Amino acid sequence: MRIAFVSTGQLPIPAPGYGGIELVLHYYRQILERLGHEVRIVNVMGGASIARRLRIVREVNSFRPDLAHIHASKYFNLSRWLRCRGIFLTDHAPEVSLATYPHHRRALRKNTRIIGLSENIRRHYLAAGAPPGCAHVIPNGLMTGRFRFAEAPRHREHSLCLAVINRRKRQHLLCGIPGLYFAGPVEEEIALGENYLGEWSREQVENDLTDYANLVLLSQSEGHANVCLEAMAGGLGLVVSEAGATNLDVSLPFIDVVPEEKITDREHVAAVIAKNRATALGMRRQIRGYAKKNFDVAQIVEKQYLPLARATMAARPLVDS
Repeated sequence: MRIAFVSTGQLPIPAPGYGGIELVLHYYRQILERLGHEVRIVNVMGGASIARRLRIVREVNSFRPDLAHIHASKYFNLSRWLRCRGIFLTDHAPEVSLATYPHHRRALRKNTRIIGLSENIRRHYLAAGAPPGCAHVIPNGLMTGRFRFAEAPRHREHSLCLAVINRRKRQHLLCGIPGLYFAGPVEEEIALGENYLGEWSREQVENDLTDYANLVLLSQSEGHANVCLEAMAGGLGLVVSEAGATNLDVSLPFIDVVPEEKITDREHVAAVIAKNRATALGMRRQIRGYAKKNFDVAQIVEKQYLPLARATMAARPLVDS
């Protein structure tokens, strides 16, 4: 099968550090090519808006794909010009998980399938008018084996908040909590003090994450947070907001959810972090096993993505522009 992915054009692929969409596409390309499929990632960077769109259409159509998968909602309207048997649309914006998101209707395109990152996102598309048979759920995944795993972390008394530093990630609510450290690029200035570790490279994420006891992510909105999967691959427990709990089995003892009404209660949040840290330290191998079983990208591609792609190929004739 020939598959073309259309990315946002915001970062190179693979991204040198952060970039959730770029990382997912990089993983998918590796797995799909390993399985014998041909993949092209169209990631047009820079230039005027109209010129970028024309170039995207030309690059996709010149590849003559069976399937085109657009991963940026601003390009969903290009689907009418793409010549292929099937078109998938995925919006990775964090706000897509909210009912108030203004762009759900962008995905209501004829002869396309919507791939949401969670069941919650799928429900929003149905509410916007998507036919039930055209809205699907495929979560993000990761290559578990790329992440170093240590049975005993170097910083067993430390928790880590690894994310872009901004108000949506809500690091400002966590400053000063004992044992909590921060890493990530600064998008908005937030005083994190001496516990700020700087911006981590992709190599640092894959090698150093396992040296901490647990991950803290209290985001206001998330599609499906890759960093939670990465942390579990390293054996870390999770303390997350309701938005950060997407696709996770919150009944597991190493996953704690801070309800929205408690997000600003620093004493409560600190106690949950400390409890989760102690619990997770004794379950690191089980945590990594949960990540591999449920979110390894090879399984997601083989058991979810390719079956849907094949069913789409079988159901639709070639789409002419």
